[in-house]
Amino acid sequence: MDGEDKTENPLPVLPGGTVTFIFTDIEGSTELLKQLGNVYAIVLADQRRILRENFSRWNGQEVDTQGDSFFVSFPRATEAVAAAVEIQREIAQHTWPEDVEVRLRIGLHTGEPLVAEGGYVGFDVHRAARIGNVGHGGQVLLSETTAALVIDDLPEGVSLLDMGKHMLKDLRRAERIRQLVIVGLPAEFPPLKSLEALGSAATGVQPKHNLPLELTPFIGRDDELVHIGELLQDTSYRLLTLVGVGGIGKTRLALHAAAELVDGYPDGVWLVEFAKLRDPELVSQHAASVLGVSAQEAKEGRDVGDVLAAYLSDKKLLMVLDNCEHLIEASAELAENLLRECPEVQLIATSRENLGIPGEKSYSVPTMEVPPENGGSRDLENIESVRLFIDRAMAVVPDFRVTSGNSAPIVNICRHLDGIPLAIELAAARVKILAPEQIADRLRDRFKILTGGPRTALPRHQTLQATMEWSYSLLTEPEKSLLMQLSVFSGGWTLEGAEGLVQDDLGGTSDVLDLLSKLVDKSLVTVKRKHGLARYGMLETVRQFATDKLSASGDTDDFNQRHANLFIKLAEEADPRLRSSDQLVWLERLGDEHENLRAALRWVIEHNQADEAARLVGALGWFWFLRGFWEEAWNWLTKILNMADVPKPHLRAKLFRAGGLELIRGNLVGRVELVEEALEIYKDVGDEEGVAWCLNLLGQATTFHREDLDKGVEVLNESVELFHKLGDEWGVAWSTRYLGQIIDIQGDMNQAVQLQKKALEQFEEMGDILNSAHSLYLLGVTLRDHGDFDEARQLFQESLSKSIIVEDNFVAAHALHGMGAVALETGDYRDAHEHLRNALEIMQRIGDENCASAVFANLSKIAKHSGDFEDATQLQRQSLQGFRGLNRADQIVLGLARLAALEEKMGSEIRAARLLGATDAFLKISQAVLAQVHLEEYEDLMAALQKYKEDEVFSKSYKEGLNLSSDEAIAYALEEVDEH
Repeated sequence: MDGEDKTENPLPVLPGGTVTFIFTDIEGSTELLKQLGNVYAIVLADQRRILRENFSRWNGQEVDTQGDSFFVSFPRATEAVAAAVEIQREIAQHTWPEDVEVRLRIGLHTGEPLVAEGGYVGFDVHRAARIGNVGHGGQVLLSETTAALVIDDLPEGVSLLDMGKHMLKDLRRAERIRQLVIVGLPAEFPPLKSLEALGSAATGVQPKHNLPLELTPFIGRDDELVHIGELLQDTSYRLLTLVGVGGIGKTRLALHAAAELVDGYPDGVWLVEFAKLRDPELVSQHAASVLGVSAQEAKEGRDVGDVLAAYLSDKKLLMVLDNCEHLIEASAELAENLLRECPEVQLIATSRENLGIPGEKSYSVPTMEVPPENGGSRDLENIESVRLFIDRAMAVVPDFRVTSGNSAPIVNICRHLDGIPLAIELAAARVKILAPEQIADRLRDRFKILTGGPRTALPRHQTLQATMEWSYSLLTEPEKSLLMQLSVFSGGWTLEGAEGLVQDDLGGTSDVLDLLSKLVDKSLVTVKRKHGLARYGMLETVRQFATDKLSASGDTDDFNQRHANLFIKLAEEADPRLRSSDQLVWLERLGDEHENLRAALRWVIEHNQADEAARLVGALGWFWFLRGFWEEAWNWLTKILNMADVPKPHLRAKLFRAGGLELIRGNLVGRVELVEEALEIYKDVGDEEGVAWCLNLLGQATTFHREDLDKGVEVLNESVELFHKLGDEWGVAWSTRYLGQIIDIQGDMNQAVQLQKKALEQFEEMGDILNSAHSLYLLGVTLRDHGDFDEARQLFQESLSKSIIVEDNFVAAHALHGMGAVALETGDYRDAHEHLRNALEIMQRIGDENCASAVFANLSKIAKHSGDFEDATQLQRQSLQGFRGLNRADQIVLGLARLAALEEKMGSEIRAARLLGATDAFLKISQAVLAQVHLEEYEDLMAALQKYKEDEVFSKSYKEGLNLSSDEAIAYALEEVDEH
């Protein structure tokens, strides 16, 4: 390939069934490009024209084109051969710029591939490509299948030449290859560039490698192969060490990369395997024997390593040193000697850790690509780990296929096994006796189910347990101990976290750092940089192994308790700083540690440690609120309240934060009592800060049910005074903001705007971007509700921008909702729909039921405007259902009235009349107070439906609605009861 852009061709309908593929490319295209420069474009254009004219003439369908390469399918093998013959003749006869010689190599194969979106998939595609790759310019090669189909119907002047059987890269069976002999064109070429031809002296060619044949297809790793090739071209590093945890595929990747590079080393590519070697004294001797070098050939007293180095001193070759970890020092000594004495020798080593010598470049082998967490089941076969699972499953169950029923379990298997090739292969082997669903279920104990590798494999590759035991056995006792202890972390850890966990055992920070570094070097611990700091972790397979070892040691409870104490301390340290100028730093830190915090909570709750659970939940309240983990907060709170033991009073009061979260999002069922109880406790113990926050939350609660607004003003004013007394400007701003919100509900817009702007200024002065964004949103709501749409739109947009900066999903969703509501009010229905749908997606994800219900109501208005009354009704019912769960009387009244109007639009006048009566009844029973903007809409709806109260035909239905209880009215509106 010459690196030109891929040509996008329309693919109307690719032929299915039995098809013949042609792969073509120009031999030496890169050299031609260097030689011709810009003139090469003419060569490429002429070549493409010749090929496409012949493909079209012989019914070929172009599947893919990249630079000078073509991939084409034909419905008949004879037509494909005819096209190939004509192409070679025209290429040979064509006059090329500057009299250069253009030579095409062409490969053909016939098979029955699967037709997928955008092309073909299956081994037949790979086989056709590999056949073309082993040929030479001017040569046309056919698979045995294609040759059998055309042997009796060849074009005039064409015959077949048997080239024998050849092993092709990453294909599991040999292929008998035939060459087309075309009269008038060259018929003699160098030996085919297959693995067998390169490695067999029987062909008359000196062997160039000792690489083993690949008995199973090599799946994926395209990016890794490219990267390895690029690294080996960098002459400043002549040793490339592939490092990674056991089973990650270091050896297979190294061997495949080496096979791809055979042509670049005149003296060959040679594999030196150390896996079965145990004596470090024999390392150099073993490497020498692979190259056919013996110490006996040297002068007396010479070391075999020196003899080997002397032999290789003028050679240009690549040597693969495989499985060095258990002989690391001897392997390093050998490698350093070869690099020093043999300037044209390059090395690839595979090991769990670097060799640690000058001139070494380390390449950490990644796990295979796994399906994304939120991805669907589409294009699964294009994901490396899934492709590997399918291929190895088909090896034991030939008719195995991905179906709608097993795709999800296959995805779970690949994810849970971290994309580790060995683990996936062992899991796939189990499809012989278990369905993918059963395999996925049993992965909780992966070390029992993942057994049964090939009998010829190394013992440590026959089970996942053995692979991990091999790595574990190479550790020192302190390294083993630390690996076990670190397994209690979830979602990674910092150096400080590791030190806090094990400091008492190891005695010094340098000891922890040193041991942790060694575990990283040995590929058992991973390290990533985030926010400028190193963060450590383990693949889940390693963590489970280490967890089992910790359990066997009897220290599990001790280290889980240490872990819980560590993160209780962190949460309590973070809590006050979430209300300071360091807010974003601590939000990020708690976000990084969220899995550890959850693990700590599970531990203390499972072990009935009520006080510790209350400390942790109380300290995490603001984090959960600010990051939108509302439903999770309430779930943890509920679990603590259901514990057998009751937290001490002052710790129980800390739970007001989690209870307060439910108030803030409008969920009032059983939550006010929690905050009121916390308030009394704080008063009893004299905790004025706790009192101030409880008053704040109780004041906010009145904005939702719109009852006791005067009481709300009173408690918020008291909260402001207490925060002033405490010097807590953050608390002052917070309470001032909601004081403005209540005063707006009371009808004093000017004072409301003044208070909200004051709070906004205070948050901006403190550098609190998150609360500035929230204040901008609330101020926008006030102005929107009073008809100042232009200013409100601007405030919502500014709020959205700030919330994106701080990754605040809660405010971002509300800002989008505000923008959608403004667009709706101003008649821009397209923008309204887009903003509202985006807001709804976020709200449903974070569990903001209150605002999600409001969004459904606005979406219903859009559907109503477009005339889709059925969709509008369904959306309004979703809104009503949400507000019923939140006990939002004001919104339930509105929802009933809107549904009555929609029923009328759809011609269901009996239901409209009955719903009108139900609305009036509910309003009377609940005594709901509507905000001014909602009151105007309600009155308009009632006026439009007035006839149903006065018309004799419908008055009976209206009265039936009046007699419904509140629950019956809502159930009727939602069609949860039969018509009566």
